Amino acid sequence: MDKRLQNYYRQKMKVTIFSKRTMILILATIGILLMENIILGNSRMRGGQSNGWDLLLSILKNNNYYLFFFLPYLLLYSYEICHEQNVGRYVALRLGRRFNWLASKVLSILTVGTLFTVLYLVLVTMGAFLLQGYGSHWGIDYEFGYQTLIIPVVAYGALSIRYLLSAWFITSVYLLVFRHTRKNQHVKAFMVCFLILFANRLVSVNFLMQWLPFLSISTDYVALIREHQGLPQFLFRYNTGVMASIISMYSVLWFTNKKIELGNE
Repeated sequence: MDKRLQNYYRQKMKVTIFSKRTMILILATIGILLMENIILGNSRMRGGQSNGWDLLLSILKNNNYYLFFFLPYLLLYSYEICHEQNVGRYVALRLGRRFNWLASKVLSILTVGTLFTVLYLVLVTMGAFLLQGYGSHWGIDYEFGYQTLIIPVVAYGALSIRYLLSAWFITSVYLLVFRHTRKNQHVKAFMVCFLILFANRLVSVNFLMQWLPFLSISTDYVALIREHQGLPQFLFRYNTGVMASIISMYSVLWFTNKKIELGNE
C-alpha cells in the first residue's frame, strides 16, 4: 500500500478519533451510567443487594442505548472517514490505485469501530463496578429472565462479542451503500443503516434469527443462551449470520472494486 495513502488516512483517523465527538461520547456514557444507577437504586426489586453486574448488564442489554445511541454514534465516525472533499479525491486519483484506497477505507472503519467498542465497554464496565461494587454473581435475586439461567460473566462475554461484531457490521453496511450509490450517498447509507436498526428493535429476535439471521444484531439474543451447554457453541450459532454478512459485504466491495466511483462525494 502506498505510503502517501497510509499517511493520509493515518492522519485522518487521528483527527476523527481525537475529536469533540469522542468527548461527547464519553460524557454521554457517564450520563447513562449515572441515570441507570439511579433507576436501579429506585427499582422495586427485592431479595438481594445490587452490584456492578446488575448495572453493567442492564446497560449493555438495553436495546435503546445499543441501537439508538452506541451504533448510530459509530455511524457518525463512518461518515467522517468516508466523507472526502477535494483533498481526498486528489489523493486517491493521483495515486491511481483504487484497491489501496479502498483497503485504507476498510481498515480505517474496522479500526475505529473496534477502538470505540472497546472504549465504550471499558467505560461502562469500570463505571458500573465503581458505582455498585463487584460481586461474584448477580446481586439481585431475579425471579425470571436470562439472569436466572446464566452467570453474569457469560452474559457479559456474549454481549461484548455482539457489540464488536455489530460495530463491524453496521459500519460495513454504511461503507457498502456509500460506495455503490452516486447521489446523496451519506443520506442513503444512513437510511439503510437505520432501517436495519429499527428492524432489530421492532421485530422479535426469534423471528430475525430464524428468517433473517444475517441482519440480526439485537442484544436480546443473550436470553437464548439457555438452550446451549457452553458459550462457544452459543456464540458460533447465533453470530454466524452476522459474520457471514460482514464477509459477504467486503467480498462485494472487493469484486466490484473497479466499478466504484471515486468522486460524487
